[in-house]
Amino acid sequence: MPDEEQKQDIPAGLRRYQAEQRRLKAGAELEAQVEAGLEEAPPELSGTLASVFRAIQQAQQQKTSGEALKTIRDALAELSEDDRKALTSTDEFQNIIKDAAIKGADRLGPGTSILDRDGRAVSKVPWTAGDIREKFPMVTWTPIMSRPLTVFGHTIVVEAGVDVTAPSCFKEVYDHALESMRSEHEHNLEAVAMHGGGIPTHSVGWFREE
Repeated sequence: MPDEEQKQDIPAGLRRYQAEQRRLKAGAELEAQVEAGLEEAPPELSGTLASVFRAIQQAQQQKTSGEALKTIRDALAELSEDDRKALTSTDEFQNIIKDAAIKGADRLGPGTSILDRDGRAVSKVPWTAGDIREKFPMVTWTPIMSRPLTVFGHTIVVEAGVDVTAPSCFKEVYDHALESMRSEHEHNLEAVAMHGGGIPTHSVGWFREE
């Protein structure tokens, strides 16, 4: 009898051992990812998607853009259309593929669409501050209005009367905003002249008692 009970205990003990080994392996893999600076798999991914994500993580260890993007494209090719959309829509995937696109000397240019093996766009190469400085010359001007200016996802704030030096693309955005404001002001004055006798109503004090 003791021998039979011992035999019955072996499968349960083995299962517990295997479960513990899986837990330890998962913990070791996660620790290795953290040490290597790899993106963690999104919690909403499981099964095949989680496995493909782990394959895509290898792109972070490649040295060139071409090698990294090939790793990602090959992994995406294994997925159904729905799974592909689910994976490529995650922030973690976008972080990996954007980083892959700018690796090494063969990096893709800023603003370039990143395509899968079937030619479908799955992301776009972001502009870095260095890309902007390299592409656009620095200019200095004195704004007459305060406002934030955003170019390629980068924002600066200019203050009226304070000299600012920045890449010319920010000056272009500022000039466009200023021109739009002036055009709107002129349009408003024309409307007032047409319907209000030529005098802007806000300047005569409608609510002032005579």
